[in-house]
Amino acid sequence: MARFYLLGVLLVALSLSGCSGPSAGGTSAAAAEPDWFRAGEIVTLSGSEATTPVLVAGDGASYDRLMTCAAAQDTIGLAGMFLAGAAWQTPAGTRARVLDHQILGFRVEVRLESGPEAGRAGFVADHLVHR
Repeated sequence: MARFYLLGVLLVALSLSGCSGPSAGGTSAAAAEPDWFRAGEIVTLSGSEATTPVLVAGDGASYDRLMTCAAAQDTIGLAGMFLAGAAWQTPAGTRARVLDHQILGFRVEVRLESGPEAGRAGFVADHLVHR
């Protein structure tokens, strides 16, 4: 099982590796920025829509479970995580401090600096983290 997970992560990483480079026509300021976040960097959390809350997991194992439940649309599993305090929502636009960016896991560890959960640390998907 672990081999298949690792193979899947590697295949996704390889398929995404060609997506972040500058275009053949030249470089832009956005293309010059690194794809990873540095510890201590202040970022904003937001989803695809400005009002969509962001899901946060309390630790790495909870993050993996959160992503599994979300992909499977397992609302009972998600509800259990919320009730146990292993995951929570934070409003879009919440400011956070980066603690670590786990590039191969596509997740960023952050400490929330604003919003109702300010001071709490957790993991979010890296595509929900913005400069």
